[in-house]
Amino acid sequence: MKHHVEHAIGVLECLKGAIVLWLRPFLMNVSPAKHHLAVSAPPAAPRICDGRGPPLQEELSVDFGVMQKLIECVPNFSEGRDQNIIRQITDAIESVDSVSLLDVDPGASTNRTVVTFVGSPDAAVEAVFRAIKKAAELIDMRKHKGAHPRMGATDVCPFIPVSNVNWDEAIACANRLGQRLGDELKIPVYLYEKAAKNESRSNLSVIRAGEYEGFFEKIRQPEWKPDFGPDVFNEKSGATVIGVRDGENRRWMQAASRFGFQEC
Repeated sequence: MKHHVEHAIGVLECLKGAIVLWLRPFLMNVSPAKHHLAVSAPPAAPRICDGRGPPLQEELSVDFGVMQKLIECVPNFSEGRDQNIIRQITDAIESVDSVSLLDVDPGASTNRTVVTFVGSPDAAVEAVFRAIKKAAELIDMRKHKGAHPRMGATDVCPFIPVSNVNWDEAIACANRLGQRLGDELKIPVYLYEKAAKNESRSNLSVIRAGEYEGFFEKIRQPEWKPDFGPDVFNEKSGATVIGVRDGENRRWMQAASRFGFQEC
Protein backbone atom coordinates (compact mmCIF):
# COMPACT_ATOMS: atom_id res chain seq x y z
CA MET A 1 0.00 0.00 0.00
CA LYS A 2 2.79 2.41 0.98
CA HIS A 3 4.54 1.73 -2.33
CA HIS A 4 1.40 2.62 -4.29
CA VAL A 5 0.90 5.83 -2.36
CA GLU A 6 4.53 6.88 -2.93
CA HIS A 7 4.20 6.09 -6.61
CA ALA A 8 1.01 8.15 -6.88
CA ILE A 9 2.71 11.11 -5.19
CA GLY A 10 5.64 10.81 -7.58
CA VAL A 11 3.29 10.81 -10.59
CA LEU A 12 1.50 13.91 -9.31
CA GLU A 13 4.81 15.72 -8.77
CA CYS A 14 5.94 14.77 -12.24
CA LEU A 15 2.64 15.99 -13.70
CA LYS A 16 2.95 19.27 -11.81
CA GLY A 17 6.39 19.96 -13.27
CA ALA A 18 5.23 18.98 -16.73
CA ILE A 19 2.23 21.32 -16.58
CA VAL A 20 4.46 24.25 -15.58
CA LEU A 21 6.68 23.71 -18.60
CA TRP A 22 3.76 23.03 -20.94
CA LEU A 23 2.01 26.27 -19.95
CA ARG A 24 5.16 28.36 -19.93
CA PRO A 25 5.21 29.28 -23.69
CA PHE A 26 1.59 30.44 -23.49
CA LEU A 27 2.00 32.39 -20.26
CA MET A 28 5.02 34.24 -21.59
CA ASN A 29 2.70 36.07 -24.03
CA VAL A 30 0.10 37.21 -21.53
CA SER A 31 -0.33 40.78 -20.39
CA PRO A 32 2.13 41.64 -17.57
CA ALA A 33 1.08 42.55 -14.06
CA LYS A 34 -2.14 40.52 -14.37
CA HIS A 35 -0.82 36.99 -14.06
CA HIS A 36 1.13 35.27 -11.35
CA LEU A 37 2.21 31.66 -11.59
CA ALA A 38 3.08 29.90 -8.37
CA VAL A 39 3.65 26.18 -8.11
CA SER A 40 4.67 24.98 -4.70
CA ALA A 41 5.93 21.72 -3.35
CA PRO A 42 5.76 21.07 0.41
CA PRO A 43 8.37 23.18 2.24
CA ALA A 44 11.39 20.96 2.60
CA ALA A 45 15.01 20.71 1.61
CA PRO A 46 15.56 20.01 -2.12
CA ARG A 47 14.77 16.40 -2.88
CA ILE A 48 16.52 13.96 -5.13
CA CYS A 49 14.94 12.63 -8.31
CA ASP A 50 14.30 8.95 -7.67
CA GLY A 51 13.10 7.75 -11.06
CA ARG A 52 9.45 8.62 -10.57
CA GLY A 53 9.97 11.94 -12.34
CA PRO A 54 11.81 15.19 -11.57
CA PRO A 55 10.06 16.89 -8.64
CA LEU A 56 9.91 20.61 -8.22
CA GLN A 57 12.37 21.27 -5.43
CA GLU A 58 10.58 24.24 -3.91
CA GLU A 59 8.34 27.13 -4.90
CA LEU A 60 8.67 28.32 -8.46
CA SER A 61 7.09 31.74 -8.41
CA VAL A 62 7.27 33.88 -11.52
CA ASP A 63 5.64 37.30 -11.67
CA PHE A 64 5.56 38.18 -15.34
CA GLY A 65 5.18 41.87 -14.53
CA VAL A 66 8.52 41.86 -12.70
CA MET A 67 10.69 39.10 -14.17
CA GLN A 68 10.98 40.38 -17.73
CA LYS A 69 13.85 38.08 -18.66
CA LEU A 70 14.24 34.42 -17.71
CA ILE A 71 17.00 31.98 -18.58
CA GLU A 72 17.52 28.34 -17.63
CA CYS A 73 20.90 26.98 -16.55
CA VAL A 74 21.77 23.27 -16.34
CA PRO A 75 25.24 22.74 -14.84
CA ASN A 76 26.56 19.16 -14.60
CA PHE A 77 28.80 18.46 -11.61
CA SER A 78 31.17 15.51 -11.28
CA GLU A 79 29.75 14.29 -7.98
CA GLY A 80 26.74 12.02 -7.69
CA ARG A 81 27.31 10.10 -4.46
CA ASP A 82 28.18 12.49 -1.64
CA GLN A 83 24.94 14.22 -0.65
CA ASN A 84 26.79 16.71 1.53
CA ILE A 85 28.83 17.98 -1.40
CA ILE A 86 25.77 18.11 -3.64
CA ARG A 87 23.87 20.06 -0.99
CA GLN A 88 26.64 22.63 -0.61
CA ILE A 89 26.70 23.20 -4.37
CA THR A 90 22.92 23.68 -4.61
CA ASP A 91 23.01 25.91 -1.52
CA ALA A 92 25.43 28.15 -3.40
CA ILE A 93 22.90 28.46 -6.21
CA GLU A 94 20.07 29.25 -3.82
CA SER A 95 22.14 31.91 -2.06
CA VAL A 96 21.38 34.21 -5.00
CA ASP A 97 18.07 36.05 -5.05
CA SER A 98 15.78 35.77 -8.06
CA VAL A 99 16.68 32.18 -8.97
CA SER A 100 14.51 29.10 -8.53
CA LEU A 101 16.08 25.66 -8.14
CA LEU A 102 13.96 23.24 -10.17
CA ASP A 103 15.71 19.88 -10.18
CA VAL A 104 18.65 18.05 -8.61
CA ASP A 105 19.32 14.74 -10.36
CA PRO A 106 22.33 12.72 -9.09
CA GLY A 107 23.57 9.42 -10.43
CA ALA A 108 25.69 7.06 -8.35
CA SER A 109 27.05 5.01 -11.26
CA THR A 110 27.88 8.08 -13.33
CA ASN A 111 29.07 9.95 -10.21
CA ARG A 112 27.47 13.05 -11.67
CA THR A 113 24.66 15.43 -10.73
CA VAL A 114 22.62 17.48 -13.17
CA VAL A 115 21.14 20.63 -11.62
CA THR A 116 18.44 22.76 -13.26
CA PHE A 117 17.51 26.28 -12.19
CA VAL A 118 16.05 29.42 -13.72
CA GLY A 119 16.47 33.13 -13.07
CA SER A 120 17.25 36.46 -14.66
CA PRO A 121 20.42 36.44 -16.80
CA ASP A 122 22.47 38.35 -14.22
CA ALA A 123 21.23 36.22 -11.34
CA ALA A 124 21.79 32.98 -13.27
CA VAL A 125 25.40 33.89 -14.08
CA GLU A 126 26.11 34.79 -10.46
CA ALA A 127 24.38 31.67 -9.11
CA VAL A 128 26.20 29.24 -11.37
CA PHE A 129 29.53 31.00 -10.75
CA ARG A 130 29.08 30.45 -7.01
CA ALA A 131 28.14 26.81 -7.61
CA ILE A 132 31.15 26.20 -9.86
CA LYS A 133 33.42 27.87 -7.32
CA LYS A 134 32.03 25.62 -4.58
CA ALA A 135 32.42 22.54 -6.80
CA ALA A 136 36.05 23.48 -7.45
CA GLU A 137 36.62 23.64 -3.70
CA LEU A 138 34.95 20.31 -2.89
CA ILE A 139 35.52 18.02 -5.88
CA ASP A 140 38.98 16.62 -6.60
CA MET A 141 39.08 15.28 -10.15
CA ARG A 142 42.27 13.37 -9.39
CA LYS A 143 40.10 10.96 -7.40
CA HIS A 144 36.99 10.98 -9.58
CA LYS A 145 35.64 7.76 -11.07
CA GLY A 146 32.35 7.36 -12.87
CA ALA A 147 30.66 5.90 -15.93
CA HIS A 148 29.92 9.24 -17.64
CA PRO A 149 32.50 11.07 -19.78
CA ARG A 150 33.85 14.12 -17.94
CA MET A 151 36.67 16.63 -18.00
CA GLY A 152 36.11 18.77 -14.92
CA ALA A 153 34.50 19.23 -11.52
CA THR A 154 31.87 21.24 -13.36
CA ASP A 155 31.85 19.34 -16.60
CA VAL A 156 29.40 21.29 -18.73
CA CYS A 157 27.08 24.25 -18.20
CA PRO A 158 24.53 25.22 -20.85
CA PHE A 159 22.30 28.31 -20.78
CA ILE A 160 18.84 28.00 -22.35
CA PRO A 161 16.70 31.08 -23.12
CA VAL A 162 13.21 30.84 -21.64
CA SER A 163 11.48 34.23 -21.73
CA ASN A 164 12.44 37.51 -23.42
CA VAL A 165 16.08 36.44 -23.70
CA ASN A 166 17.54 36.28 -27.20
CA TRP A 167 20.49 34.25 -28.40
CA ASP A 168 22.93 37.17 -28.17
CA GLU A 169 21.98 37.79 -24.54
CA ALA A 170 22.35 34.10 -23.69
CA ILE A 171 25.74 33.97 -25.44
CA ALA A 172 26.78 37.04 -23.45
CA CYS A 173 25.94 35.11 -20.27
CA ALA A 174 28.19 32.24 -21.39
CA ASN A 175 31.04 34.65 -22.16
CA ARG A 176 30.71 36.53 -18.87
CA LEU A 177 30.74 33.29 -16.92
CA GLY A 178 33.68 31.91 -18.89
CA GLN A 179 35.68 35.09 -18.33
CA ARG A 180 35.10 34.98 -14.58
CA LEU A 181 35.98 31.30 -14.30
CA GLY A 182 39.22 31.82 -16.17
CA ASP A 183 40.23 35.03 -14.40
CA GLU A 184 39.10 34.30 -10.85
CA LEU A 185 39.24 30.51 -10.54
CA LYS A 186 41.96 29.76 -13.13
CA ILE A 187 39.80 27.09 -14.76
CA PRO A 188 40.24 26.53 -18.52
CA VAL A 189 36.93 27.15 -20.30
CA TYR A 190 35.69 26.04 -23.71
CA LEU A 191 32.58 27.44 -25.39
CA TYR A 192 30.23 25.14 -27.30
CA GLU A 193 27.01 25.04 -29.35
CA LYS A 194 25.67 28.52 -30.13
CA ALA A 195 28.30 30.18 -27.93
CA ALA A 196 31.24 28.54 -29.74
CA LYS A 197 33.85 30.93 -31.13
CA ASN A 198 35.35 28.16 -33.23
CA GLU A 199 32.89 26.08 -35.27
CA SER A 200 35.21 23.07 -35.19
CA ARG A 201 34.86 23.07 -31.38
CA SER A 202 31.09 23.56 -31.17
CA ASN A 203 30.30 19.91 -30.43
CA LEU A 204 30.50 18.88 -26.77
CA SER A 205 31.68 15.33 -27.46
CA VAL A 206 34.52 16.64 -29.65
CA ILE A 207 35.68 19.02 -26.93
CA ARG A 208 35.44 16.37 -24.23
CA ALA A 209 37.22 13.66 -26.24
CA GLY A 210 40.08 12.25 -24.19
CA GLU A 211 38.29 13.29 -20.99
CA TYR A 212 40.04 14.47 -17.86
CA GLU A 213 42.95 12.05 -18.17
CA GLY A 214 43.76 13.05 -21.74
CA PHE A 215 43.43 16.80 -21.34
CA PHE A 216 46.83 17.31 -19.75
CA GLU A 217 48.33 16.77 -23.21
CA LYS A 218 45.37 17.95 -25.30
CA ILE A 219 45.33 21.45 -23.84
CA ARG A 220 48.93 22.00 -24.96
CA GLN A 221 47.96 21.72 -28.61
CA PRO A 222 47.46 25.14 -30.29
CA GLU A 223 44.06 24.12 -31.66
CA TRP A 224 42.89 23.36 -28.11
CA LYS A 225 43.87 26.60 -26.45
CA PRO A 226 40.95 27.44 -24.11
CA ASP A 227 38.55 30.28 -24.90
CA PHE A 228 39.09 31.59 -21.38
CA GLY A 229 41.52 30.83 -18.59
CA PRO A 230 45.01 29.35 -18.55
CA ASP A 231 46.28 26.96 -21.21
CA VAL A 232 47.59 24.74 -18.44
CA PHE A 233 45.20 22.05 -17.24
CA ASN A 234 43.83 22.51 -13.72
CA GLU A 235 44.77 19.22 -12.08
CA LYS A 236 42.21 19.43 -9.26
CA SER A 237 39.25 21.03 -11.03
CA GLY A 238 39.87 20.07 -14.66
CA ALA A 239 38.23 22.20 -17.35
CA THR A 240 34.67 23.35 -17.97
CA VAL A 241 32.54 23.61 -21.12
CA ILE A 242 30.00 26.44 -21.25
CA GLY A 243 27.45 27.02 -23.96
CA VAL A 244 24.04 28.07 -25.18
CA ARG A 245 21.50 25.69 -26.62
CA ASP A 246 17.80 25.57 -27.31
CA GLY A 247 15.09 23.21 -26.20
CA GLU A 248 13.01 22.52 -23.15
CA ASN A 249 14.13 20.23 -20.37
CA ARG A 250 13.71 16.96 -22.28
CA ARG A 251 13.03 14.76 -19.27
CA TRP A 252 10.15 16.98 -18.21
CA MET A 253 8.70 17.11 -21.72
CA GLN A 254 8.92 13.33 -21.93
CA ALA A 255 7.10 13.12 -18.63
CA ALA A 256 4.44 15.51 -19.94
CA SER A 257 3.89 13.33 -23.00
CA ARG A 258 2.79 10.47 -20.77
CA PHE A 259 -0.18 12.61 -19.76
CA GLY A 260 -1.18 13.59 -23.28
CA PHE A 261 0.73 16.87 -23.64
CA GLN A 262 2.41 17.38 -27.00
CA GLU A 263 5.59 19.35 -27.50
CA CYS A 264 5.10 22.35 -29.81
